[in-house]
Amino acid sequence: AETPLIPGSSLKGALRTALAFLALKEMEQDEREKLRRELEREVDKKERIGQQIEQAVFRCGKNDIQYDLMRAVSVSDSDTYNAQAELIVPQIYTFVEQRSKNGRAKLKSQAPLIAEAHAPGNTFRLRLRIDSGLLRAMSRNKWIDFERVKRVFGSEVARLLPDGSDEQIEQAVIARIESANRRFAEAIVKAEQDWVDAHGHNAAHTIRDFYRQLDSLLGNGQVLLRLGWGSHFMATTLLLALREDEGWRPVIEKCFRAFGIGEPKKKGRELDIDDFPRSRRLVSVDRRPAAPFGWIAWASAVADLPRPLVAKEQIIARIQEGGDWKANDRVDAELLEEKTKKGGWKAKHLESGLQGPIQDSQNAPAAKPGQHVQLTIAYVTEEEMAFRWAEP
Repeated sequence: AETPLIPGSSLKGALRTALAFLALKEMEQDEREKLRRELEREVDKKERIGQQIEQAVFRCGKNDIQYDLMRAVSVSDSDTYNAQAELIVPQIYTFVEQRSKNGRAKLKSQAPLIAEAHAPGNTFRLRLRIDSGLLRAMSRNKWIDFERVKRVFGSEVARLLPDGSDEQIEQAVIARIESANRRFAEAIVKAEQDWVDAHGHNAAHTIRDFYRQLDSLLGNGQVLLRLGWGSHFMATTLLLALREDEGWRPVIEKCFRAFGIGEPKKKGRELDIDDFPRSRRLVSVDRRPAAPFGWIAWASAVADLPRPLVAKEQIIARIQEGGDWKANDRVDAELLEEKTKKGGWKAKHLESGLQGPIQDSQNAPAAKPGQHVQLTIAYVTEEEMAFRWAEP
């Protein structure tokens, strides 16, 4: 059987994107304006802008690959740390927003997709090497633009070159890589949370919970990154770095229009780069969103890694058609902070995760959000469960 792995090239690509994200966010105003003009010229010629960004961020001499700063970073393919590492084939759907006539939004699943995925809990060892000698040699070359060393790897690395020790340089570069990945992951998590809040309605509560957990891990200093198929537009491009800064936005809007990216399908609807992209590929259970793809945690020691946020059984199990629950069943549920439009209680069924209103909220006993209670199912659909207070 084949051994699951993470290709070093995929991981290095993710690190490169995170470093470019941070470099663009920290770029000085004059450099930013210069790059903006270059990007606009390329878009006007219907040329893609990636090469100009690569040159401005990573190429610190003539526009030549030998002067690319990422040559100093090498990442090995992974080897398996735990013998139980495995691949799974979960349900996958592309989810898009669908609005009813009354304006209510819900996620609609499109045609199913098939792909292998790493099972939650797979743990791997990879070797990240920093070629301090190459960085030192590059710093002595007359063609080197030393400001770009600082832009990519930070001022501490620039300070250590050319006289710092190999160990000092390596530690400083790794610290910068970790910082860049945390900053980039924070931006992605915020964008995904915004998408769920705008489009998800209650069908995406498990995705919302997932990103709340990621947010907490990032707050505790965990290094997170997203890679691989399904990791989505946000994690594989620099859109988040560009659209969040007013100076870059005109370039992005012009680029979208020039290449037909994100064009509204409905007539009369304006291009909205803040709401692009509107769809997500997600692992699903019974065609309901269950988990996003591609998130991994990175640490120097296994003991510093967090536990998986979902279990394999949670994302490969199938709920029977119509669910295992029916009206008048008594179930365990959790009271939610969110209320109905009329101020009534809402609850979440603990086993399925389905949410909905408590229809006879006027009969509610003294209770508070987060409290576990027993309720009676009023009705259940593929996307919602409504409740009544259970008789004592």
